[in-house]
Amino acid sequence: DGTTYIGSADNVFYAIRPDGRVRWKLRTGEIIDSAGLLDAAGNVYVPSADGRLYKRRAATGAKVWTFTAEPASVTGGLISWFEGNVGMTGDGTIIAPNDNFRTYALDPATGAIRWRFATPDQTWALPAVDGDRLFAANNFFFGGTKNTFALDAGPGATQWSAHADGAVVASPLVTPDHRVIVGAFDGFLRSYDETTGALQWTFGTRDHIYASAARQPDGTIVVASADGSVYGIDPATGRRRWQYDTPDPIRSSPAVDTKGRIYVGTGD
Repeated sequence: DGTTYIGSADNVFYAIRPDGRVRWKLRTGEIIDSAGLLDAAGNVYVPSADGRLYKRRAATGAKVWTFTAEPASVTGGLISWFEGNVGMTGDGTIIAPNDNFRTYALDPATGAIRWRFATPDQTWALPAVDGDRLFAANNFFFGGTKNTFALDAGPGATQWSAHADGAVVASPLVTPDHRVIVGAFDGFLRSYDETTGALQWTFGTRDHIYASAARQPDGTIVVASADGSVYGIDPATGRRRWQYDTPDPIRSSPAVDTKGRIYVGTGD
């Protein structure tokens, strides 16, 4: 119906009518720097840095349920923020990564935990979903510890894992030809085989990669780097097809429309 849903660092999540008037708002206990998730049944899911995930009716803001993450003191973390976006699998399971070193899979009807996945550090990246698999990324990179994972979307069991020499803070990209494309703070974009996790190629930029990769209709992989450039990468070889330079770092993920046009925001 044209309603826009957005959270703010003023601790409030807003539902805004097409004319700019507020339809309803939800005050949480901390900042909201993640996107809300809308489902097909008229609900919105709101992650907040107060450690809670709120399910509300999208039309009215009425409460459905509220899930509270485990305290960081229990899980080994420092904070229990929901700092990344939340997503949904094909059967409706809610996937919610938290800074308390856990990623939760929640029952959409009740908010009960179906399974949880433990990581060595905070998770800002929303896992990518492809059928019965999830592809998750984690901030941790010290000592060769794994920070990219393929998980079974049912029990959350690890199918394969990989290591990048830098935190992975943005969501992986899964392509139609079964590649998992992941950028890291070491400045490299990596392509893994979706089934085996075998490393297919790497592409190096001149600074850390904070954004998720995108894909044009012809298959070109689009990645933005904090070096200020947007790169077009051959998906089969990892070689550069083109490069567009801007004057400042880029930490926002490029969006691509059906005609292949790219939209990206920069630090300038």
